[in-house]
Formats: sequence, structure tokens, C-alpha cells
Amino acid sequence: MKGQAVYIYGFAGEFFDIPEYEGIDERNNVYIEDYDGIYAVESKVELDEFGSPYIDENLENVSWLKNKARIHMDVIKNVMEYTQIIPLKFCTIFYDDSKIKEFVMELKDKLIENLSSLQGKEEWSCKMYWDKKGFLNNYMNEEKEKDKENMTNMSEGAAYFLKKKLEINLNKKAINKVNFIIGKVTDTLKDLVLEVKSNKILAKELTEREEDMVMNLSLLIDYAEKDLFLEKMNELSSKVRGHGLILKLSGPWPPYNFVENLK
Repeated sequence: MKGQAVYIYGFAGEFFDIPEYEGIDERNNVYIEDYDGIYAVESKVELDEFGSPYIDENLENVSWLKNKARIHMDVIKNVMEYTQIIPLKFCTIFYDDSKIKEFVMELKDKLIENLSSLQGKEEWSCKMYWDKKGFLNNYMNEEKEKDKENMTNMSEGAAYFLKKKLEINLNKKAINKVNFIIGKVTDTLKDLVLEVKSNKILAKELTEREEDMVMNLSLLIDYAEKDLFLEKMNELSSKVRGHGLILKLSGPWPPYNFVENLK
């Protein structure tokens, strides 16, 4: 199928000179289009890949999907080096050019509002992972130390049953302790950043880590306070590490989680 459509990555509130680099189809370059003061980050895409029925088939192809999602994110992150951008969902495609301006005009007030509210701010991701085995070993040693005197004065059989009792209760206590730490970390972050949002906990198949994910937060920070934020996050990471917990910070990311009222 011959022909092209327009793929939109997001909207900026000002024009900027964008370097030449390929868009999501790896054939056509990214460019900026002015829609009455709202600047769309676009690229042409070929219908033989992004048109029907090809796009539906491609979205079922995991390899294609991963590659295109990466390019989509790379384009947005490149734009973020020049200006604030309101990112759009992956595969926002227009097959009729006249519909783009109609779409922008309908959302113009909301776009301006979001661009204004996000000016000078960044989204960061904060995830916590639980090395459960290491945590349980440390916690078990703590509990054993508490009962050391009792176990010393017990018969071998009684000491064995006390140890088993500790192991039975350990998992529940460990989970409660982890939840307590998560609550403390979240409260600390709420005092440190502008806004905190909780996200879905991801399975190991998605994180590709051995540890369990136990916390997944999006943080909106003031760019002017970025150095202080990173310093405090390093301190927080060191504190939780002693409990067998791993705090992972990454960013900045496109502000998907803090764009309001934009469908």
C-alpha cells in the first residue's frame, strides 16, 4: 500500500530547531509543525507499515513493538533536551491531515494549561525491589538474637520447635516490616518532591530482575531543586539497603503520569 500518514509524538509550547534524525518508521525524519502556537512533534509514516491492516499485525509482533516503543520514547526524550513536551500515547497516527488541526484546536486550552503547569518540572521514576531471601536471613538473625537466651536454656527439641515457630511467623512479619518501610519512604518522598503517584507493581517477567518489585512511584520534581533531590535520594537508598531493599531511581522521563485532562 502506497501513501503516508502523520505520526505525532507530542506537543511543545514553543518552536525549536530540531536536529535531523529518523522517526519511528526509520525512514522519514522528525519535524515540527505549528498549529496556531502549539507545536506538534511529527514524522511521516508509510501506510505499508502503519496503515490498516499492517499496523494491527505489527502491534502483535513483540520484536516490532519493542523497537518502535523505544524509538517513540527516544524521540520524546530528545525533544526534552530543548523544551517541555506533552507526550502522546504510542502510535498516535492521523490518516487525514485536516483532522490534526481539529484535534489540536479541541485540546488547545488543556495543552496550554499542561505546558504551563509542567514548566520547569521533571518526572522521575522511583522503584523499590525486595531481596526477600537476604531480608529474611537478616530478619531471622534479629529474631534469633532476641530469643538467644531462651533458646540457650532450652532442650534441643524445644529450641528446634521455637526455631520453626519463628520461621512460620517470619514471612508475615517480614511483609509487615517491608510495608512499613514503603510507607515511610513514600511519606519522605511526599515531603521532598512536588507530587507522587503510585503505579502498578510489575512482575519479574517485565522487570527482568531476580528481586520482587514492591514499590513503583512516579515523582514530579522541581528542576531547580534537582541536585538536592538526587542527594536526598542517595541517602534514602543507603538507608533502605540495610533492610535488604533496593531503591532504583531513573529519569527524567516524559511526564505521562502528570499530564491532566488530556484524552
